[in-house]
Amino acid sequence: MNNNFIVTMTNRGMITIPSKIRKKLGYKDGKEFMVIEEDGIVKIIPLYDIREEQDWNLDTSEIKKKIKEEHESEIDVENREFNVALKERSNK
Repeated sequence: MNNNFIVTMTNRGMITIPSKIRKKLGYKDGKEFMVIEEDGIVKIIPLYDIREEQDWNLDTSEIKKKIKEEHESEIDVENREFNVALKERSNK
């Protein structure tokens, strides 16, 4: 299944996670995420990753570092897939 989607941000800064992804991952109304901007790329991390795997005594920079370490390879793959989807879309 292709997990690449183009979404549009509203004038209030909101985006919608496509229903296929929400259903696959079990995201319900009220689900919380951490949003991180890094080198011009926005990353959206479900908070359960932090709550289940991280010590809440860590400061924000330490949490960001842990998240980056744990998700770096996943993010690289997603970025490559996104760039391919974007290139395919621009070729149409």
